[in-house]
Amino acid sequence: MFFYKPRLIYSNKYLDNFLINLGFIVKKIDIIGLKSIDKQQIIKNISYYDCSNLLCLNLKQTKKKLEKIDWIKSVKLNLVLPSGLRIVINEEKASFILKKEEYFSVLNFEGKVLESGQYLNLKYSNLLVLDGTGVKNNIYDLIKILDTSPALAKNITDATLISKRRWSLIYDSNIIIDLPEIEPEKAFKQISDLNKKHGLLSNRLEKIDLRLDNRMIIKMKTIRKLLKESKV
Repeated sequence: MFFYKPRLIYSNKYLDNFLINLGFIVKKIDIIGLKSIDKQQIIKNISYYDCSNLLCLNLKQTKKKLEKIDWIKSVKLNLVLPSGLRIVINEEKASFILKKEEYFSVLNFEGKVLESGQYLNLKYSNLLVLDGTGVKNNIYDLIKILDTSPALAKNITDATLISKRRWSLIYDSNIIIDLPEIEPEKAFKQISDLNKKHGLLSNRLEKIDLRLDNRMIIKMKTIRKLLKESKV
């Protein structure tokens, strides 16, 4: 009857009650994969047809509603006879923090906003902070730069897009790395190689500027906070 005449189940109250009395009613909901979403947010989006027994669950509509939640990438639902529902959630992964004035937004790897607020949750404090006009549309370019040296990239704490055309990075929360507009990946790799060979990124540095062709300007920290420039 469920497979061949499902509407009979949805519209017949006597049959609905009969199935409920047989135990075909949701008593247990297993939700797998939740990390950033409250369980009640999932439950309140479960949809039924115009009846209450287990077979009245509208799995297609429930899936559609759940996948509209920003944090959810995909959903799988299965009935567990006679009285269970199993929901498998594939959540988005938090990859970046977008800073805009006094607000913060958590972004996935593609720049999709997962949540926003005036305060940043501590569990996201290790994510790379993005800033600058148009930065969301240029995340892929930033990823290409960072991928040239994963070891160096893991210590980049901030990335600002300057004038929609070049990147200024912050290493270990205190050293500024200004990359050139042209071939920024090559410049980032150069910094990485120099750091491996000579320990370039020491606490004595304040800034490394690679915006000029074939030239690296290094600004050192001094006791008097004066800036000394060295050409490498």
